[in-house]
Amino acid sequence: MKKLSFFFPLLLTVAASAQVQLHLSLLPDNKTYQVSMTPEATWQSPQNTTGSAQIVVAVPSAQPFLAAGIESKIPGVTWLDESYVESPAAAPSWQFISFTVKELGTKSIPFEAGVETPLFTFRSASGDCAGGLLLLENSDPLVQDVVKKNNFNITQNLTVLGMRGNAVKGIGESKIECPEKQPAISTKWISKVKASPIPASTHLDLS
Repeated sequence: MKKLSFFFPLLLTVAASAQVQLHLSLLPDNKTYQVSMTPEATWQSPQNTTGSAQIVVAVPSAQPFLAAGIESKIPGVTWLDESYVESPAAAPSWQFISFTVKELGTKSIPFEAGVETPLFTFRSASGDCAGGLLLLENSDPLVQDVVKKNNFNITQNLTVLGMRGNAVKGIGESKIECPEKQPAISTKWISKVKASPIPASTHLDLS
């Protein structure tokens, strides 16, 4: 059953020195989505202490989406699909899925400058690739409208001690496009084909 959560308004401020870029990609199996981050600064313990984390994935509402098989890529960290905001008045064409970290104040998330670090993966409960998924900047007008007009917190957030606040700088690779499905090749005609001569040395006639 899908969950709907209501949030209080959040003032959208992005620190000028924020240090993390988020990415959303589709893995080679064309069914698994991966969220990763690339820090611009290295933070060692205790500076890498992450007080809270929220990554919000936007999905076109025309294709209902329920996350499944959520798998953390960092030992000691658990990611949950905490809430679903479906077709809010300010963005009726979108559904927003909020993934959050269960362990508040964790020191397990590594922040190494210039290194892309996978955070977690997930799939569609339907088992198929769903296109159109993307991450949105906190400054995106769509995000600000939903936050201010509908009181839903759909902002990207990694609260890190070394940053003294939200470390999310922006979005890198994001929008997911599924590869086109190749039509199945019919094999019914194969049983009707006659080949000669058999064995063949230089050529083979099919009829």
